[in-house]
Amino acid sequence: MGQENFASVEALYQAKGRLIFTLAYRLVNQRERAEDLVQEVFLLALTHQEAILHHPNQVGWLVQALKHLASNELRRAENRLTVPLEEDLLPACWPREALEELLPNGLSRQDRQVLLWRMEEQCAYPEMARRLGISETGCRSRVARAVARCRLLMLEEKTL
Repeated sequence: MGQENFASVEALYQAKGRLIFTLAYRLVNQRERAEDLVQEVFLLALTHQEAILHHPNQVGWLVQALKHLASNELRRAENRLTVPLEEDLLPACWPREALEELLPNGLSRQDRQVLLWRMEEQCAYPEMARRLGISETGCRSRVARAVARCRLLMLEEKTL
């Protein structure tokens, strides 16, 4: 059952993977995210092998799974909080001092690095993503989370 079903899902991927990618790209308009969605769809197909292999419309099953995953992704993206550093959180002398010295102590090494690349070096997201070995979308998320953590730590320090 296992190896045989795996081969069937693999054959389905070979036959319909490009179609699913095209639909994913149209839904999210980002190549890397579309590739991730295709992987997620076929991972779901592997975890639900019996359901998809006995489904009367396998392509329809894949498309529905893709629509649900893309919808969830777009909803998360809309709700994702991007938190800019506000000027009132930074000391007045900020431009004269190195940003490294102004970042709160509680930040992880990785958060410090992405903040320095983005704010001090004015590094673009595609370049940062290349340096980190991740997608641009993943890079944007990482920077947004680092900024949010930085802001939170700076607010905590400010209230102490």
